[in-house]
Amino acid sequence: MRATRLAGLLLGILSAATLTASQAVAAPSERTDEETLKVFLEAVAATRSTDYKLAVRADRDMLTGAVSTAARATEVTHLTEYSQSTFVTVPDRMYAQGEFGFGPEAFIELIFGLMRVNCAFAAVADPAMGLSMAGAATTADKSDDRTIRGTFDLSRIDGPENTMMTVKHLRTILTAKATAIPFTAVIEDRYVRSFETVLPRADGTRLVYRMELSEIGATNKIAVPPGGKIIPAPPELYE
Repeated sequence: MRATRLAGLLLGILSAATLTASQAVAAPSERTDEETLKVFLEAVAATRSTDYKLAVRADRDMLTGAVSTAARATEVTHLTEYSQSTFVTVPDRMYAQGEFGFGPEAFIELIFGLMRVNCAFAAVADPAMGLSMAGAATTADKSDDRTIRGTFDLSRIDGPENTMMTVKHLRTILTAKATAIPFTAVIEDRYVRSFETVLPRADGTRLVYRMELSEIGATNKIAVPPGGKIIPAPPELYE
């Protein structure tokens, strides 16, 4: 697969679009409710400490899968009108299966320590990036009993190697002042159910991101490494 086609496949998960004011995530109020922020961050921590199913949607692209805390792994499938790809990620590496030129049953293994920040795979190094962004919230206020509006600071995100790879990738395409990005989240039963934000790109367009969580607390089993043939990624896939 050519690099341009691969980039289009993976970066479709984050939909690049110029938004009108009515389409953007509503900006939070100036007032910050410290108790709400505390409750929100506790909900983020609780969600990250258990298993769940996730769905990331943008335009006609869909990324769906599951997180296993026992395996410290995420397995997701990316569907388009013409193809299907599967990604299994752990903190230090990724296994990718799909239209990458190695056969439909083979997984290619990519080591994050060897990956360049502008590599297309870096965009999905952390498929649950929404919770990492939520954990970097600096302000929060309630719209109603379930809805939280606030801002987060991209520079405050910390985590394992796969999370930081996606953060570094985002920094190459976002404006330098991505320090107070508005978000909207829904909390239910002390867990995060959804997280939505609009990320400001350096070229003036915006990246629309929405993650929805379900089956929180269910046990998900993810094999690491995945079954099937494992092929070390060639150097060109790290670019």
